[in-house]
Amino acid sequence: MFPFVLLTDDVSIQHPVDSVTDFSMLAAAAYISYESDGDVIAITNVNGVVDVGDWIVPKSIAPGAYTIRAEVLSGALSASSSATDADLALTSTRSWGVEHTGPGGATATIRLTIKLGGAALAIRDITLTAIVT
Repeated sequence: MFPFVLLTDDVSIQHPVDSVTDFSMLAAAAYISYESDGDVIAITNVNGVVDVGDWIVPKSIAPGAYTIRAEVLSGALSASSSATDADLALTSTRSWGVEHTGPGGATATIRLTIKLGGAALAIRDITLTAIVT
């Protein structure tokens, strides 16, 4: 799916990445987090915490009344992930991810939608992969 992004003269709403992947020994984890300050963070065991971009530009208007909704398209998310199938206020950090321990891996694809007043402004499918090497 191509990302749907709202662009106006003053505000850009976006999803800066389409995947987060971790290749680690013993245990692997891949998370995507949308923070109330406008940052998007990828978290993996191998790379740690990495700022991969912004969900809103300019960041000075974050979090406003924006919400985010995650729908699981395939796979299963870690129990520590934020809720799915619900519009969550971006006044708090929202994170979704997968984890795997031992040989093998885990993958999930989620569809993230950023909304304002119920209207979808940016939609993107994001694949999260944790592989133990």
